[in-house]
Amino acid sequence: MRGRTRGALIAVGLVAGLLLVARIVAGLLFDGYDVVLESMAPTLEPGERVAVRDADVDDVAPGDVIVFDTPVAGEDFKIIHRVVAVGGQQVEARDGSVLVDGEPVEEGYLPESTTTADFEPVTVPDGQVFVLGDNRGDARDSRFFGPVDGDLIVGRVVFRYWPLSDLGGI
Repeated sequence: MRGRTRGALIAVGLVAGLLLVARIVAGLLFDGYDVVLESMAPTLEPGERVAVRDADVDDVAPGDVIVFDTPVAGEDFKIIHRVVAVGGQQVEARDGSVLVDGEPVEEGYLPESTTTADFEPVTVPDGQVFVLGDNRGDARDSRFFGPVDGDLIVGRVVFRYWPLSDLGGI
């Protein structure tokens, strides 16, 4: 019995040590952010945590999920949304679909029933991105505050790490 208890304690200590080392290494490579709003549901839900790698406007592309500082004056928090268009592209929504440069965007990451309320064409200035929340009916995004300046981009979401049952890419 003593041997089993000792073996179990060693195993627990080993796992705890490995988790600590993994956390330290991950902390050096990525920043962690809590998902607090429902604006990216069902892709990301409140209570989940994501790993974010530093990125600037030249490192992101349509389809990437990014973290950025709010562009709304007087507010100070981070937002997580999906890039749908980059500098030089024209984006609009018509008949429930997002179009970039006049072509419908294939948004396989959204539930099939998702529609986007129409908005007029916007040409995204160089050095900026146009972002939308995946939860199109409940997201304050570029339809509300306009394109996001590249200087506000904190990084690109690389993977979800909490809850552990959903560990992996987005």
